[in-house]
Amino acid sequence: METKNKTKKNIFAIEFPIIGGVLMAYTATVFFQNAHNWNAKSIFGFSVVILLHIIMYLSREQIFKSNLFLYFLVQGVIIFTLSLFIKENYQAAYLGLIPLILAQSIHLLKDGKKILYSICYYYTIYISTIYFYQGLKDLLYSISLLILITSAISSYGYFYTRQIRAYERSQRLLFELEATYDKLEEVTREKERQKLARDIHDTLSQGLAGVLMKLEVLQLNIEEENTEKSKEIAQNAISQVRDNLKEARELIRDLRLHNEEWRNLGNLIKEEVERFKEDSNADVFINWDGNVEVSHIIYKNVTFIVREILTNVKKHAKASKVIINISLESDKIAIRIEDNGIGFDYFHFNRLYGHYGIIGLKERAKTIQGELLIDSHKRKGTCVTLVVPVPNRIKGESDEEN
Repeated sequence: METKNKTKKNIFAIEFPIIGGVLMAYTATVFFQNAHNWNAKSIFGFSVVILLHIIMYLSREQIFKSNLFLYFLVQGVIIFTLSLFIKENYQAAYLGLIPLILAQSIHLLKDGKKILYSICYYYTIYISTIYFYQGLKDLLYSISLLILITSAISSYGYFYTRQIRAYERSQRLLFELEATYDKLEEVTREKERQKLARDIHDTLSQGLAGVLMKLEVLQLNIEEENTEKSKEIAQNAISQVRDNLKEARELIRDLRLHNEEWRNLGNLIKEEVERFKEDSNADVFINWDGNVEVSHIIYKNVTFIVREILTNVKKHAKASKVIINISLESDKIAIRIEDNGIGFDYFHFNRLYGHYGIIGLKERAKTIQGELLIDSHKRKGTCVTLVVPVPNRIKGESDEEN
Protein backbone atom coordinates (compact mmCIF):
# COMPACT_ATOMS: atom_id res chain seq x y z
CA MET A 1 0.00 0.00 0.00
CA GLU A 2 2.83 2.39 0.84
CA THR A 3 4.51 1.71 -2.51
CA LYS A 4 1.25 2.31 -4.37
CA ASN A 5 0.74 5.66 -2.63
CA LYS A 6 4.29 6.64 -3.50
CA THR A 7 3.66 5.70 -7.12
CA LYS A 8 0.50 7.80 -7.17
CA LYS A 9 2.53 10.76 -5.98
CA ASN A 10 5.03 10.15 -8.76
CA ILE A 11 2.24 9.99 -11.33
CA PHE A 12 0.83 13.25 -9.93
CA ALA A 13 4.27 14.83 -10.36
CA ILE A 14 4.12 13.97 -14.07
CA GLU A 15 1.19 16.40 -14.47
CA PHE A 16 3.30 19.41 -13.58
CA PRO A 17 4.63 20.20 -17.11
CA ILE A 18 1.06 20.83 -18.28
CA ILE A 19 0.25 22.84 -15.15
CA GLY A 20 3.48 24.79 -15.58
CA GLY A 21 2.54 25.57 -19.19
CA VAL A 22 -0.91 26.80 -18.14
CA LEU A 23 0.61 29.07 -15.48
CA MET A 24 3.10 30.42 -18.04
CA ALA A 25 0.21 31.21 -20.39
CA TYR A 26 -1.60 32.88 -17.50
CA THR A 27 1.47 34.97 -16.61
CA ALA A 28 2.13 35.97 -20.23
CA THR A 29 -1.49 36.97 -20.67
CA VAL A 30 -1.77 39.04 -17.48
CA PHE A 31 1.65 40.68 -17.17
CA PHE A 32 2.88 41.06 -20.73
CA GLN A 33 -0.20 42.50 -22.35
CA ASN A 34 -1.55 46.02 -22.49
CA ALA A 35 -2.40 47.02 -18.91
CA HIS A 36 -5.11 49.39 -20.15
CA ASN A 37 -7.17 46.40 -21.28
CA TRP A 38 -7.27 44.94 -17.78
CA ASN A 39 -9.45 45.65 -14.80
CA ALA A 40 -10.07 43.85 -11.52
CA LYS A 41 -13.17 42.12 -12.84
CA SER A 42 -11.49 40.73 -15.96
CA ILE A 43 -8.40 39.56 -14.04
CA PHE A 44 -10.56 37.85 -11.42
CA GLY A 45 -12.74 36.17 -14.07
CA PHE A 46 -9.68 35.09 -16.06
CA SER A 47 -8.01 33.69 -12.92
CA VAL A 48 -11.13 31.72 -11.97
CA VAL A 49 -11.45 30.21 -15.46
CA ILE A 50 -7.74 29.26 -15.50
CA LEU A 51 -8.12 27.67 -12.06
CA LEU A 52 -11.17 25.76 -13.30
CA HIS A 53 -9.16 24.58 -16.32
CA ILE A 54 -6.40 23.23 -14.03
CA ILE A 55 -8.91 21.55 -11.69
CA MET A 56 -10.58 19.85 -14.65
CA TYR A 57 -7.22 18.59 -15.84
CA LEU A 58 -6.14 17.22 -12.47
CA SER A 59 -9.56 15.72 -11.66
CA ARG A 60 -10.42 14.38 -15.11
CA GLU A 61 -10.33 10.74 -14.02
CA GLN A 62 -12.64 11.35 -11.04
CA ILE A 63 -15.05 13.70 -12.86
CA PHE A 64 -15.16 12.27 -16.38
CA LYS A 65 -13.85 8.75 -15.70
CA SER A 66 -13.31 7.18 -19.14
CA ASN A 67 -15.35 9.77 -21.08
CA LEU A 68 -12.43 11.80 -22.48
CA PHE A 69 -14.64 13.19 -25.26
CA LEU A 70 -16.69 15.06 -22.65
CA TYR A 71 -13.51 16.22 -20.91
CA PHE A 72 -12.08 17.85 -24.06
CA LEU A 73 -15.49 19.29 -24.93
CA VAL A 74 -15.73 20.99 -21.51
CA GLN A 75 -12.14 22.24 -21.71
CA GLY A 76 -12.94 23.78 -25.09
CA VAL A 77 -15.89 25.62 -23.57
CA ILE A 78 -13.66 26.83 -20.70
CA ILE A 79 -11.01 28.11 -23.12
CA PHE A 80 -13.66 29.90 -25.19
CA THR A 81 -15.04 31.46 -21.98
CA LEU A 82 -11.66 33.15 -21.44
CA SER A 83 -12.28 35.42 -24.41
CA LEU A 84 -15.44 36.70 -22.78
CA PHE A 85 -13.47 37.95 -19.77
CA ILE A 86 -10.29 39.29 -21.36
CA LYS A 87 -11.42 40.10 -24.92
CA GLU A 88 -8.49 42.09 -26.42
CA ASN A 89 -5.91 39.89 -24.62
CA TYR A 90 -7.44 36.52 -25.42
CA GLN A 91 -4.92 35.63 -28.18
CA ALA A 92 -2.01 35.29 -25.75
CA ALA A 93 -4.07 32.91 -23.61
CA TYR A 94 -5.22 30.94 -26.66
CA LEU A 95 -1.72 30.63 -28.07
CA GLY A 96 -0.60 29.16 -24.74
CA LEU A 97 -3.58 27.00 -23.78
CA ILE A 98 -4.70 25.48 -27.09
CA PRO A 99 -1.30 23.89 -27.90
CA LEU A 100 -1.21 22.55 -24.33
CA ILE A 101 -4.68 21.01 -24.59
CA LEU A 102 -3.69 19.48 -27.94
CA ALA A 103 -0.60 18.00 -26.30
CA GLN A 104 -2.95 16.50 -23.69
CA SER A 105 -5.07 14.95 -26.45
CA ILE A 106 -1.96 13.31 -27.93
CA HIS A 107 -1.13 11.86 -24.52
CA LEU A 108 -4.61 10.80 -23.43
CA LEU A 109 -6.51 9.82 -26.59
CA LYS A 110 -3.77 7.62 -28.13
CA ASP A 111 -5.77 7.36 -31.36
CA GLY A 112 -4.99 9.20 -34.61
CA LYS A 113 -8.60 9.94 -35.60
CA LYS A 114 -9.61 11.16 -32.15
CA ILE A 115 -6.53 13.38 -31.99
CA LEU A 116 -7.42 14.84 -35.40
CA TYR A 117 -10.99 15.54 -34.22
CA SER A 118 -9.55 17.27 -31.17
CA ILE A 119 -7.29 19.46 -33.30
CA CYS A 120 -10.21 20.44 -35.54
CA TYR A 121 -12.38 21.23 -32.49
CA TYR A 122 -9.87 23.56 -30.82
CA TYR A 123 -8.81 25.20 -34.09
CA THR A 124 -12.48 25.88 -34.78
CA ILE A 125 -12.78 27.59 -31.39
CA TYR A 126 -9.66 29.65 -32.14
CA ILE A 127 -10.71 30.65 -35.64
CA SER A 128 -14.28 31.42 -34.61
CA THR A 129 -13.13 33.67 -31.76
CA ILE A 130 -10.70 35.58 -34.00
CA TYR A 131 -13.37 36.01 -36.63
CA PHE A 132 -15.85 37.19 -33.99
CA TYR A 133 -13.52 39.81 -32.48
CA GLN A 134 -11.25 40.81 -35.38
CA GLY A 135 -12.88 39.59 -38.54
CA LEU A 136 -10.65 38.23 -41.33
CA LYS A 137 -8.01 40.90 -40.84
CA ASP A 138 -5.54 38.98 -38.65
CA LEU A 139 -6.85 35.44 -39.27
CA LEU A 140 -4.03 34.17 -41.51
CA TYR A 141 -1.28 35.50 -39.25
CA SER A 142 -2.93 34.15 -36.11
CA ILE A 143 -3.44 30.69 -37.59
CA SER A 144 0.18 30.54 -38.78
CA LEU A 145 1.39 31.49 -35.31
CA LEU A 146 -0.88 28.90 -33.67
CA ILE A 147 0.31 26.16 -36.06
CA LEU A 148 3.93 27.02 -35.29
CA ILE A 149 3.41 26.92 -31.51
CA THR A 150 1.22 23.82 -31.72
CA SER A 151 3.87 21.98 -33.77
CA ALA A 152 6.57 22.79 -31.23
CA ILE A 153 4.49 21.84 -28.20
CA SER A 154 3.01 18.75 -29.91
CA SER A 155 6.49 17.49 -30.78
CA TYR A 156 7.51 17.93 -27.18
CA GLY A 157 4.23 16.32 -26.09
CA TYR A 158 4.81 13.31 -28.38
CA PHE A 159 8.24 12.51 -26.96
CA TYR A 160 7.14 13.34 -23.45
CA THR A 161 4.14 11.02 -23.85
CA ARG A 162 6.44 8.20 -24.87
CA GLN A 163 8.40 8.72 -21.67
CA ILE A 164 5.18 8.76 -19.63
CA ARG A 165 3.97 5.53 -21.19
CA ALA A 166 7.32 3.90 -20.54
CA TYR A 167 7.05 5.06 -16.95
CA GLU A 168 3.51 3.68 -16.65
CA ARG A 169 4.66 0.34 -18.07
CA SER A 170 7.48 0.23 -15.53
CA GLN A 171 4.99 0.97 -12.73
CA ARG A 172 2.67 -1.81 -13.92
CA LEU A 173 5.62 -4.16 -14.02
CA LEU A 174 6.58 -3.05 -10.51
CA PHE A 175 3.06 -3.78 -9.23
CA GLU A 176 3.10 -7.19 -10.92
CA LEU A 177 6.46 -7.97 -9.36
CA GLU A 178 5.20 -6.88 -5.94
CA ALA A 179 2.10 -9.05 -6.35
CA THR A 180 4.26 -11.99 -7.39
CA TYR A 181 6.56 -11.39 -4.44
CA ASP A 182 3.56 -11.30 -2.05
CA LYS A 183 2.29 -14.60 -3.46
CA LEU A 184 5.74 -16.13 -3.23
CA GLU A 185 6.08 -14.92 0.35
CA GLU A 186 2.68 -16.41 1.19
CA VAL A 187 3.65 -19.75 -0.39
CA THR A 188 6.95 -19.68 1.49
CA ARG A 189 5.16 -19.05 4.79
CA GLU A 190 2.78 -21.89 4.06
CA LYS A 191 5.66 -24.24 3.27
CA GLU A 192 7.39 -23.19 6.47
CA ARG A 193 4.20 -23.90 8.45
CA GLN A 194 3.91 -27.32 6.83
CA LYS A 195 7.58 -28.01 7.49
CA LEU A 196 7.22 -26.98 11.13
CA ALA A 197 4.11 -29.15 11.49
CA ARG A 198 6.00 -32.13 10.06
CA ASP A 199 8.98 -31.55 12.32
CA ILE A 200 6.81 -31.27 15.42
CA HIS A 201 4.91 -34.41 14.45
CA ASP A 202 8.08 -36.38 13.74
CA THR A 203 9.89 -35.29 16.90
CA LEU A 204 7.77 -34.09 19.79
CA SER A 205 4.52 -35.85 18.87
CA GLN A 206 6.11 -39.21 18.09
CA GLY A 207 8.39 -38.95 21.10
CA LEU A 208 5.58 -38.16 23.50
CA ALA A 209 3.51 -41.02 22.07
CA GLY A 210 6.42 -43.41 22.65
CA VAL A 211 6.98 -42.20 26.19
CA LEU A 212 3.25 -42.49 26.90
CA MET A 213 3.26 -46.12 25.75
CA LYS A 214 6.22 -46.89 28.02
CA LEU A 215 4.58 -45.17 30.99
CA GLU A 216 1.40 -47.16 30.48
CA VAL A 217 3.41 -50.38 30.48
CA LEU A 218 5.33 -49.11 33.51
CA GLN A 219 2.06 -48.51 35.36
CA LEU A 220 0.95 -52.10 34.69
CA ASN A 221 4.25 -53.48 35.95
CA ILE A 222 4.09 -51.32 39.09
CA GLU A 223 0.60 -52.62 39.79
CA GLU A 224 1.92 -56.18 39.40
CA GLU A 225 4.88 -55.25 41.65
CA ASN A 226 7.35 -56.26 38.94
CA THR A 227 10.21 -54.08 40.22
CA GLU A 228 13.00 -55.13 37.86
CA LYS A 229 10.87 -54.77 34.74
CA SER A 230 9.58 -51.42 36.00
CA LYS A 231 13.13 -50.13 36.44
CA GLU A 232 14.05 -51.25 32.95
CA ILE A 233 11.01 -49.56 31.39
CA ALA A 234 11.60 -46.37 33.39
CA GLN A 235 15.23 -46.31 32.19
CA ASN A 236 14.08 -46.75 28.59
CA ALA A 237 11.54 -43.96 29.02
CA ILE A 238 14.19 -41.63 30.44
CA SER A 239 16.51 -42.47 27.54
CA GLN A 240 13.76 -41.77 25.02
CA VAL A 241 12.89 -38.45 26.65
CA ARG A 242 16.57 -37.44 26.37
CA ASP A 243 16.60 -38.41 22.71
CA ASN A 244 13.42 -36.44 22.08
CA LEU A 245 14.83 -33.45 23.92
CA LYS A 246 17.91 -33.63 21.74
CA GLU A 247 15.71 -33.74 18.62
CA ALA A 248 13.70 -30.76 19.87
CA ARG A 249 16.90 -28.77 20.36
CA GLU A 250 18.04 -29.71 16.84
CA LEU A 251 14.67 -28.57 15.53
CA ILE A 252 15.04 -25.20 17.27
CA ARG A 253 18.60 -24.89 15.95
CA ASP A 254 17.40 -25.63 12.40
CA LEU A 255 14.77 -22.91 12.73
CA ARG A 256 17.39 -20.40 13.84
CA LEU A 257 20.15 -21.33 11.41
CA HIS A 258 20.37 -22.35 7.77
CA ASN A 259 22.56 -25.41 8.14
CA GLU A 260 24.49 -26.42 5.01
CA GLU A 261 26.65 -28.99 6.79
CA TRP A 262 27.08 -32.39 5.09
CA ARG A 263 26.50 -35.50 7.09
CA ASN A 264 27.02 -39.22 6.74
CA LEU A 265 23.57 -40.60 6.05
CA GLY A 266 24.49 -44.24 6.58
CA ASN A 267 25.57 -43.78 10.19
CA LEU A 268 22.31 -42.22 11.28
CA ILE A 269 20.14 -44.74 9.42
CA LYS A 270 22.11 -47.52 11.16
CA GLU A 271 21.27 -45.92 14.51
CA GLU A 272 17.57 -45.79 13.62
CA VAL A 273 17.55 -49.42 12.45
CA GLU A 274 19.44 -50.63 15.54
CA ARG A 275 17.04 -48.78 17.83
CA PHE A 276 14.13 -50.39 15.97
CA LYS A 277 15.67 -53.87 16.36
CA GLU A 278 16.03 -53.35 20.11
CA ASP A 279 12.44 -52.15 20.59
CA SER A 280 10.72 -54.52 18.15
CA ASN A 281 9.66 -58.10 18.80
CA ALA A 282 9.88 -58.97 15.09
CA ASP A 283 12.76 -60.66 13.29
CA VAL A 284 14.61 -57.92 11.42
CA PHE A 285 16.71 -58.68 8.32
CA ILE A 286 18.92 -55.94 6.92
CA ASN A 287 20.54 -55.75 3.48
CA TRP A 288 22.98 -52.84 3.28
CA ASP A 289 24.90 -51.47 0.32
CA GLY A 290 27.10 -48.37 0.17
CA ASN A 291 27.26 -45.09 2.05
CA VAL A 292 27.01 -41.42 1.10
CA GLU A 293 27.34 -37.93 2.54
CA VAL A 294 24.43 -35.63 1.77
CA SER A 295 23.27 -32.10 2.48
CA HIS A 296 21.50 -31.25 5.68
CA ILE A 297 18.05 -31.10 4.07
CA ILE A 298 18.35 -34.58 2.52
CA TYR A 299 19.92 -35.94 5.68
CA LYS A 300 17.15 -34.62 7.90
CA ASN A 301 14.20 -35.61 5.71
CA VAL A 302 15.42 -39.11 4.87
CA THR A 303 16.12 -39.73 8.56
CA PHE A 304 12.65 -38.61 9.58
CA ILE A 305 11.01 -40.71 6.84
CA VAL A 306 12.88 -43.85 7.92
CA ARG A 307 12.09 -43.18 11.57
CA GLU A 308 8.39 -42.65 10.82
CA ILE A 309 8.14 -45.84 8.77
CA LEU A 310 9.85 -47.93 11.45
CA THR A 311 7.70 -46.32 14.17
CA ASN A 312 4.52 -47.21 12.26
CA VAL A 313 5.74 -50.79 11.83
CA LYS A 314 6.42 -51.03 15.55
CA LYS A 315 3.14 -49.43 16.64
CA HIS A 316 0.62 -50.74 14.10
CA ALA A 317 1.90 -53.55 11.89
CA LYS A 318 2.02 -56.42 14.43
CA ALA A 319 4.62 -57.97 12.17
CA SER A 320 6.79 -61.00 12.97
CA LYS A 321 9.23 -60.29 10.15
CA VAL A 322 10.67 -57.06 8.77
CA ILE A 323 13.04 -56.81 5.79
CA ILE A 324 15.03 -53.61 5.35
CA ASN A 325 16.93 -53.01 2.08
CA ILE A 326 19.15 -49.95 1.99
CA SER A 327 21.19 -48.76 -1.00
CA LEU A 328 23.19 -45.56 -0.56
CA GLU A 329 24.86 -44.73 -3.88
CA SER A 330 26.59 -41.54 -4.95
CA ASP A 331 23.70 -40.50 -7.19
CA LYS A 332 20.68 -42.21 -5.63
CA ILE A 333 19.32 -43.27 -2.25
CA ALA A 334 16.95 -46.25 -2.25
CA ILE A 335 15.33 -47.58 0.94
CA ARG A 336 12.75 -50.36 1.04
CA ILE A 337 11.05 -51.49 4.28
CA GLU A 338 8.74 -54.48 4.08
CA ASP A 339 6.80 -56.27 6.84
CA ASN A 340 4.40 -59.21 7.03
CA GLY A 341 2.01 -57.45 9.42
CA ILE A 342 -1.70 -56.84 9.32
CA GLY A 343 -1.45 -54.17 6.60
CA PHE A 344 -4.30 -51.85 5.63
CA ASP A 345 -6.29 -50.76 2.59
CA TYR A 346 -4.01 -47.83 1.75
CA PHE A 347 -5.96 -46.31 -1.14
CA HIS A 348 -9.36 -46.54 0.58
CA PHE A 349 -7.98 -45.33 3.91
CA ASN A 350 -6.04 -42.43 2.40
CA ARG A 351 -8.90 -41.27 0.21
CA LEU A 352 -11.59 -41.29 2.88
CA TYR A 353 -9.79 -40.16 6.01
CA GLY A 354 -6.24 -39.17 5.21
CA HIS A 355 -3.50 -39.55 7.78
CA TYR A 356 -1.03 -36.94 8.91
CA GLY A 357 1.82 -39.47 9.09
CA ILE A 358 1.33 -40.48 5.45
CA ILE A 359 0.89 -36.85 4.38
CA GLY A 360 4.07 -35.90 6.21
CA LEU A 361 6.02 -38.74 4.59
CA LYS A 362 4.94 -37.69 1.11
CA GLU A 363 5.62 -34.00 1.79
CA ARG A 364 9.12 -34.77 3.06
CA ALA A 365 9.86 -36.93 0.02
CA LYS A 366 8.62 -34.19 -2.29
CA THR A 367 10.78 -31.61 -0.48
CA ILE A 368 13.95 -33.50 -1.53
CA GLN A 369 12.63 -34.39 -5.03
CA GLY A 370 12.16 -37.98 -3.90
CA GLU A 371 9.44 -40.54 -4.57
CA LEU A 372 7.61 -42.47 -1.87
CA LEU A 373 5.60 -45.57 -2.77
CA ILE A 374 3.31 -47.34 -0.28
CA ASP A 375 1.93 -50.76 -1.11
CA SER A 376 -0.30 -52.26 1.58
CA HIS A 377 -3.28 -54.61 1.76
CA LYS A 378 -5.21 -56.00 4.69
CA ARG A 379 -3.56 -59.09 6.21
CA LYS A 380 -0.86 -58.99 3.49
CA GLY A 381 1.65 -56.64 5.08
CA THR A 382 3.06 -53.32 3.97
CA CYS A 383 5.95 -52.31 1.73
CA VAL A 384 7.26 -48.73 1.68
CA THR A 385 9.88 -47.66 -0.87
CA LEU A 386 11.75 -44.35 -0.85
CA VAL A 387 13.93 -43.25 -3.77
CA VAL A 388 15.81 -39.96 -3.54
CA PRO A 389 18.19 -38.55 -6.18
CA VAL A 390 21.49 -37.13 -4.92
CA PRO A 391 22.28 -33.87 -6.79
CA ASN A 392 25.42 -33.83 -8.93
CA ARG A 393 26.92 -31.01 -6.90
CA ILE A 394 26.72 -33.01 -3.72
CA LYS A 395 27.95 -36.08 -5.55
CA GLY A 396 31.03 -34.34 -6.91
CA GLU A 397 31.92 -32.60 -3.67
CA SER A 398 31.30 -35.71 -1.62
CA ASP A 399 33.59 -37.74 -3.84
CA GLU A 400 36.24 -35.06 -3.59
CA GLU A 401 36.10 -35.11 0.23
CA ASN A 402 36.14 -38.90 0.32
